Amino acid sequence: MTDQVDRQLSLVSGQRPVQVLQNVYGDGSPGRYLNPTAFALPALGTLGNMSPGTVRGPGFSDISLSLSRTFPIRERMKLDFRADAFNLPNSFRAGCQTGSNCSAINGPGFGGYISTSFGAGNFGQITSAMDPRIIQLSAKFVF
Repeated sequence: MTDQVDRQLSLVSGQRPVQVLQNVYGDGSPGRYLNPTAFALPALGTLGNMSPGTVRGPGFSDISLSLSRTFPIRERMKLDFRADAFNLPNSFRAGCQTGSNCSAINGPGFGGYISTSFGAGNFGQITSAMDPRIIQLSAKFVF
């Protein structure tokens, strides 16, 4: 989580804000996951008190299912059926890049699924989602 201005006066932007409220989370909705009033810009020439990993992103569960069946037709012929379902309960999952630690906002490979740029218009909002339920069916005739 960083701010957009140089408050440390080091000619480097992207410094951490000051946490002013104990609870930094909003109402939990995608439009207000973090409470913007829980943060403030540090005084000029000072650093903020936030450290990496202080604020956690939304967690999620993933249930995927695959079923397959082979039907023999003759000695050298068979028919394979397969059904795959991803995100079976069709639950909302905040977006995350592949290989990211999706539960930690400041985790390795953080992928921009929550706007953490303090002072931006969309600060604290969930800005993307992972795929909804996907079901695919296939059949293969082997001879």
